[in-house]
Amino acid sequence: MDENIFSDVDLMKLPLGATSFAELRKSERIYVDKTDLIFSLTRNISTPIFLSRPRRFGKSLLVSTFESLFKYGIRDFKGLAIEELWQEKRCYKVVHLDFSIYADKNARDFKQGLTSELGKAFSDLGEFPVRDESGEYFFPDEILSRVADIAEGKSIVLLIDEYDAPITHHFNDPEERHKIESIHGSFFAAIKRFEGIFRFVFITGITRVSNVSLFSVFNTLQDITLDDEYATLTGITEEELHRYFDPYVQNAASVLAMDAGNVYEKLKNSYDGFMFALDAQQSVYNPWSLLSFLTKPSKGFQNYWYQSSGGTPTLLVNYLKTQKNLELFSKIGKGEHVIEISRLTAKSEAGQIPMDLLLLQTGYFTLRHGSSIYAKLVLPNDEVSDSVIALLLDIQNLKVSFDTSVKIDEIPSLADTGNIDAIVKVFNLILAECLSPKSKAFEDENTLRDIIYSKLPDKGLIKSREEPNAAGYSDLELKTAKSRIVIEFKRSYKGKSEKRALEQAVTQIKERRYADSTDGRRIIKVAMVISTPKKAITRWTVL
Repeated sequence: MDENIFSDVDLMKLPLGATSFAELRKSERIYVDKTDLIFSLTRNISTPIFLSRPRRFGKSLLVSTFESLFKYGIRDFKGLAIEELWQEKRCYKVVHLDFSIYADKNARDFKQGLTSELGKAFSDLGEFPVRDESGEYFFPDEILSRVADIAEGKSIVLLIDEYDAPITHHFNDPEERHKIESIHGSFFAAIKRFEGIFRFVFITGITRVSNVSLFSVFNTLQDITLDDEYATLTGITEEELHRYFDPYVQNAASVLAMDAGNVYEKLKNSYDGFMFALDAQQSVYNPWSLLSFLTKPSKGFQNYWYQSSGGTPTLLVNYLKTQKNLELFSKIGKGEHVIEISRLTAKSEAGQIPMDLLLLQTGYFTLRHGSSIYAKLVLPNDEVSDSVIALLLDIQNLKVSFDTSVKIDEIPSLADTGNIDAIVKVFNLILAECLSPKSKAFEDENTLRDIIYSKLPDKGLIKSREEPNAAGYSDLELKTAKSRIVIEFKRSYKGKSEKRALEQAVTQIKERRYADSTDGRRIIKVAMVISTPKKAITRWTVL
């Protein structure tokens, strides 16, 4: 593939000698060939296609792939399925608009920027003034109207990436947001009005905004977001991981001194689990996170999605600034969540998107089949579970840096040998270095647990929180090759003594039968008390 097609990953330094994805494609012939799916979409003529996916899930990469195909034909697709399928001899005029560059613009600047961009994009067809005699910028739809007067039929390919970015960025400014929605509306209405000039129209975004005519004026809009056929279009399946990337997994195993089977297992737990259709036959890996890991495995199984801002879309961050919404978000990892299937494609005002829909659209929830009426919503993997904690701590300004004197890298070996006293010392160092003595976090046991959890290493340790069994959810579990440590925290405060808190933790472990099932590891059950007055874990016992 042409290097430009992989703009999302072309800065990565890939292992095994490849310095870019383009080089890897040419030299190693390793590329996930989804061009048969891409071809089936290109058979649509004029009918706009819409795809919603979370951030860092390959939307922009897909748009760039369409751009190359329509602009250059099969030049960049040698050896792929589409080389035999693509029969079109002509190349098309491609207009690629990335609305994310206007995310922080007000309505006036958005109008001016989009109008100017369109005037420049179509300049090869003629001269299109972007201002009237008074110097005021025309609306973007005026440019399309003039283009339609001279464009040949079905000669233009229009690609719009992140259509909703300017709208959702103004979550807390309804007046400005409605002005932007109006510009959107007139622009998409013009696309419909002049559909005869378009060979192909493809639009991506995260949300379905109701006040934009994208979802009302296009009576033939093909929304493939929940389409079974395209459920794996922008992700990487288990089969594709083994087929195309096994040399890189083997390399990672060598770098990390792990068995390749364990690397595959850890990759699956960390980055797999996304399903974008109710009847999807396969789950998919987050491509950004998977490729980031394979690029430099020495960094370990990190939370690449959150680090790259994938887990912090502006709309969700703004949404969580209210205490009510923050409390709802903090509970998403507990219990089973369901949604009426009829609501999955609902359109909402940007400021009124229901929490379950917003979490599904932003990638915190993913789909599982439930019944003919309801779908299940679940956290897809460990990376997303970790992102819930990271976002909660960031929103509450609790996630602060701590000194490297905290020896978190010792945790795997301490867990392996069952050295609980030493583990408690590390936990207390984490709390001491992460939080000020006046922090409100010491008033909430789950927040304290999550802070400890977020600092535990991924290398050499399988960590989990709210681990379910038939009777409840354990607070924290640490697994190594030899040991499984199950920890129940209780908080002591004025009115509840440390002794009473410890008794409650012990009782809960016993009554809810935490870790009764065995997988061959040594089971260690631990009750711990975090004292709010003393700002530390003060008592613990091994059952």
